[in-house]
Amino acid sequence: MYCEPLKLRELRGGELGTGKHHMKKSPKKSGTANKLPFLRRVISITGTGLLVLGALLVGLFAGARYTTALPLVGEEVAEAGEINSSEDASENTSASDSEAESLTEPETVSPLHPGFTLGASDFQELVRQGVSSMNSAAPEETREQIYEHIVSEPAIFLQYLQGMLNSPDPMLYALADKRHSLSSDYVPSDLVSLNEYQSTLVLNRNDLSLRSSIMPMVLAMVEAARLDGITLDFSSSYRSYEYQEGLFQRHVDNLGLEEAERVSARPGTSQHQLGTTMDFGSVTPAFAVHPAGLWLAEHAGDFGFSLSYPDGYEEITGYSYEPWHFRYIGDAAVSLQDRYFQGIQQYLLEFYHYTHEEFRTRLLP
Repeated sequence: MYCEPLKLRELRGGELGTGKHHMKKSPKKSGTANKLPFLRRVISITGTGLLVLGALLVGLFAGARYTTALPLVGEEVAEAGEINSSEDASENTSASDSEAESLTEPETVSPLHPGFTLGASDFQELVRQGVSSMNSAAPEETREQIYEHIVSEPAIFLQYLQGMLNSPDPMLYALADKRHSLSSDYVPSDLVSLNEYQSTLVLNRNDLSLRSSIMPMVLAMVEAARLDGITLDFSSSYRSYEYQEGLFQRHVDNLGLEEAERVSARPGTSQHQLGTTMDFGSVTPAFAVHPAGLWLAEHAGDFGFSLSYPDGYEEITGYSYEPWHFRYIGDAAVSLQDRYFQGIQQYLLEFYHYTHEEFRTRLLP
């Protein structure tokens, strides 16, 4: 009997180590058996396809999640650019608004004095106008000194000026000089005869009168002088337009027109018509060294009186030195005159004449 070699039997499925060696029957060939290799291949191909398909689906899902969660780089830059552009636009808009506000809103101005709506630049401009309007005979150096002094002390100046502006009697500061005339029919409404005070006053004439509104200060000044051992005697006071007309003509007749205009006023230009001006003593240059003249020069300002025609200022005032001629202008005006206008009444009154209306519009109620 033919026996296969052991190796061949092993290859054919023989069992070893069991002590049994037999022949395996070959299975019968059938349709199913023939299809198995084909099915294995189909299953193998299909499995691989499913794996690939699954991988693709996982990749697509992951990609979708990524694109949903994180924008593309280009989109990210674009969005960032939009944010930055928006912020820049906002900043530019704010800057533009700020610039527009700075151009349209008025500059915040701190008032120089609580009684006035005046800032520094407006105040300086008003002062400059006033100084420029003063008598052309005033030296330029004097004008500049007055200007610089005023603008260096705006609060003090405005405090005194406020006193003048608030005065109920504007005629206290009226200009009556060779360039500014009073009307021929102007007569103060409150004139009072000094004869009513003859027990207190020393009168050189019996037809003298002054405004009743200034009499308290007149009497106070006379009393202060008396306490110092000085007698103030009254020689002239209010003069009507007609009286001044006759007086000036007499001076022309006696002295000639040119000299008369140095020592006497034409009608309408005399301070005496105001009813707030008086002449004392001898009405001569000698009064300057008389005890009464010396006392008035030193103390009249304490009571609101001012020397109208000082020595050396004829070109400014229009008249020669009159040490006897005093006009009441009040404490505030005297303070301004002495502090800022070099003690010259004419400088103060001209400045006030040309600026008081504008200053009054800036005065708070």
